[in-house]
Amino acid sequence: MESNDVDPAKIQTEVFRLPSTCFAEENGSIVNSGRWLQWHWKGADAPGIAMTDGEILAGIFLRLRKMYSEQGGANPETGAEYDLELHQTIRTRL
Repeated sequence: MESNDVDPAKIQTEVFRLPSTCFAEENGSIVNSGRWLQWHWKGADAPGIAMTDGEILAGIFLRLRKMYSEQGGANPETGAEYDLELHQTIRTRL
């Protein structure tokens, strides 16, 4: 008996594969179910054009904000001014 009655071919979605780093390619902390909190240094540089999740999301945000400021949008609150200082790396890598 199939419990999922959704036909994936009928769903209007897109899948994007973004060049993201993994935990071993960035500095940060790890927490596990044993309640251990550990800090780790990156073990290697990310390959190619891979970026951290934060850099990717910030880049999407900056491009959407620019697009909305130039073309307008359905929601007026997106035109609000947000004074965000983002790391220079994000701007230069996009």
